Amino acid sequence: MQFKEYFYTLFKSLNPESYSELSERKLSEAFKYFLFIFIASFIVMLLLFIPSLLAFNSFWEQKSVNLNQFELDASINVNNGFYLLKDPSIKIDKSDANFTDARVMITEDSIHYRSLFFFGKTKVLPLPSYDLKDTDTARSLLYLLLPSLIIWGFILFFAYFVFLILFTWVIGFVIVYFLNNKITAKRLLKIVFFASTILVSIQLVLLPFFRLLLLPVIAYWILILIIIFTLKDHVQESRNVFRNKDEKIEVDDSGNIKSKKRKKSYDEENDGYVEWK
Repeated sequence: MQFKEYFYTLFKSLNPESYSELSERKLSEAFKYFLFIFIASFIVMLLLFIPSLLAFNSFWEQKSVNLNQFELDASINVNNGFYLLKDPSIKIDKSDANFTDARVMITEDSIHYRSLFFFGKTKVLPLPSYDLKDTDTARSLLYLLLPSLIIWGFILFFAYFVFLILFTWVIGFVIVYFLNNKITAKRLLKIVFFASTILVSIQLVLLPFFRLLLLPVIAYWILILIIIFTLKDHVQESRNVFRNKDEKIEVDDSGNIKSKKRKKSYDEENDGYVEWK
């Protein structure tokens, strides 16, 4: 699927009538489309958070007025040295006197590590003390933590959406079963991935302004129900058309009927092959 086709698919995914065609695509296309929507919405969300970051100074100055002291000290008190990890070797000790066989050593007031380059040159990072009442210090700490926050946010949101989509797939299949609908599990899985546009985009794009949790989920479930009922009617209509063409008659050279054969089911023909009784 080319890049511009993703945008075309985006608009089609909001129309329940389009799922008779979307659900015929490959499952890999449906998952790739979900990845596209998720990554695009996540990037838009980050861009919309930029004004909040730029306004952090005034925000923190207002919030920290009532703080007499707000300090964050990073320090360690340890009795005996021990290895936190063996490979890569990370050791925690009172001092760096035993920094011989470890790649990283954490002492009470600093972090010592051997660089992978420059022939294992030792470097030292002091454990910091932050006065968070100071606006510039608080902003610097926020920017320091920002990459980790973005990475963890990406992972957690991705896991959340995948879980919700698979949960919807299971519930949707139960509904399909009780409705005696002929939508297969694989076809329904493609549907829930394509329909995730409304779930992912609303949840992420509006996050900088509103903390919406249930609204995108409810809208997503309503769309899935509409698609299921729409496809049910489509399949029934296709079956009615097919009933008039379900016989194959073979005749001999004299024009006499040699055999009659009947197609097994519409669904099998619709998947690209035909079986005969």
